[in-house]
Amino acid sequence: MTIQSERSASIALHRRPAPPSVPIASLTMYALLGLMVAGPYLTLKTLPYTGEGSVLRQLAFTGIYIAALTAARVAANPRGLFPLPLSLGLTLLWFWLSLTWAVDPDIAMRRLLLTTMIVLTVFSMVDILGYARTILIFREMMIVILAINFLSVVLLPSVGIHQQLDVEGFGLDPELVGNWKGVLTQKNFAGAVCALTISVFLFDARSIKTWIRWAVILGSAFFLYKTHAKTSIGMIVLSLSAGWVFQAYNPRFRPLLLPALLGTILVIVGMAIAYWSDIQAIFSRPDAFTGRVHIWSTLLSYWKDHWLLGSGYGSFWNIGGNKSPLYHYVRETDWVALVAIGHNGYIDLLCQTGLPGLVMVVLSTVIIPLANLGSGSIPRSQRGLLASFLIFCVGHNLTETSVLDRDSIVGILLMFTIALILASARSAQSAPTAAVPSLHG
Repeated sequence: MTIQSERSASIALHRRPAPPSVPIASLTMYALLGLMVAGPYLTLKTLPYTGEGSVLRQLAFTGIYIAALTAARVAANPRGLFPLPLSLGLTLLWFWLSLTWAVDPDIAMRRLLLTTMIVLTVFSMVDILGYARTILIFREMMIVILAINFLSVVLLPSVGIHQQLDVEGFGLDPELVGNWKGVLTQKNFAGAVCALTISVFLFDARSIKTWIRWAVILGSAFFLYKTHAKTSIGMIVLSLSAGWVFQAYNPRFRPLLLPALLGTILVIVGMAIAYWSDIQAIFSRPDAFTGRVHIWSTLLSYWKDHWLLGSGYGSFWNIGGNKSPLYHYVRETDWVALVAIGHNGYIDLLCQTGLPGLVMVVLSTVIIPLANLGSGSIPRSQRGLLASFLIFCVGHNLTETSVLDRDSIVGILLMFTIALILASARSAQSAPTAAVPSLHG
């Protein structure tokens, strides 16, 4: 090699972007998952529904986002500034545009900034760590959270179990008293974490010692039962079934997948029509599923009057006083006036970002990820785990509000799922990488 060619090679090497920092990314992910659990405590207020935010929470997530940028070394790798797929990027862009017509743009901007930072952090971390390292950190954190949850129930039942003080003054269901929640702020969060812990130790987990694996699964199942979280208990059955189906699914039968899905949907719709009066009676009762049908009908009444643009992202619930659009559609004595969320993330986003926003959300978080899972580019074991996660998070959002809702636990885990689907597909298409440590002892 000549001196000139050596110099050219040296210059090319010098200009090559610096590789991302895996250790910093790992620590950032541990911090993000920890804050995901602790974050709701930072927003607890004596007086709810005021729209007041938490400076500490904003600072904490901002610090994590800065750490993510540091790990991605964005100065040398500008792509790390925006690692999102196009569909999700366009969805967030529409949300930002909605601030121009938001009912309360100040509160809306604060909420959307938090949501955007969290989504960018999640995709950046998964992009750096890849599928295997991310799942390993997930499993380690899930074991820690499960152990702390059990300890809080045994040693500090006033913290680990819902007490009367948890429901007084906040319009919450008195039947919460006695339900387990561990170190999380409420049983629905604890139930969701337990359900996803079962999935992550049931699928793609052969490298884990059998006794560790089943101890975690059985412990999580027992804690989930004690939370009495109806949505999570129902969704774990459906999500595990979906995981097994996708794990056994052969891409050669993809032409039959759409007819099968359509047939299943027709059967479900037919049964819903046949038993609609019974279903409506169950959901409409205030003591069953928090009277969700009554909440949804109120939200849809608002949407019919604002079907295209909605109220603007983050400008419907909890914006203080009587500024919320909700107050124009309920009486002061209506118990819906005391509700803080719509208990359906899709209807919530429909009211906030209009029909275009909902279409973008469904495409970017449901349709496209499902299509990627069914493409055959992802290994079967990983496909089963990711399908289980995706179906749980998507289904959970039907009776709770979580998708693209700031630091909602299930919302964050859905973003991780979508990012992992992309990472798994990339990994399968690239050359084998170095081995990653596991829980195999």
